Amino acid sequence: MQEKKDKNGKEDSGDVGREFKDKVNRQHRRHKVQTANEKWIDLKGVLLSTAEEVCGTSKGGKKIDKETWWWSEEVQTSIKKKKEAFKNWQREGTDQLKEVYKEKKKEAKRAVAKAKEVSYKQWYENLDTREGDDLHLQDCKSENRGKKRHKRDKSDQGPTGRSAD
Repeated sequence: MQEKKDKNGKEDSGDVGREFKDKVNRQHRRHKVQTANEKWIDLKGVLLSTAEEVCGTSKGGKKIDKETWWWSEEVQTSIKKKKEAFKNWQREGTDQLKEVYKEKKKEAKRAVAKAKEVSYKQWYENLDTREGDDLHLQDCKSENRGKKRHKRDKSDQGPTGRSAD
């Protein structure tokens, strides 16, 4: 019979909760701490180290691919600048960097709004053609069935993720 393993490759015995509780109790009793703050810091360390030992760690969940078919170069650069400004502000924590971040955030919002407006306008203009009507009908049917649409080259997708040609 094959051994059952968890997502981290460790053997899954089914008694993880009991094992965790026993290890925490053994480790926590060893430490004689005086103040409430020291007790809390000690317990926190014991809980975190035991959880990592018993349960393992993961890299986190999968990143969700956002619909960015309408992103232009301007949007990409302004979003990148905004992220850099945010990281700088978080790292340094000064009011001046906070203001820089706020300004970059406003610029990014403007760039996104402008790019969306242009892209939606182009997409809606394509609806006036026979191909555009067929495409719109396909999108409506697909949404009603609840099917996930396949992603294509982002440069030729419309608001619903479908090709606009």
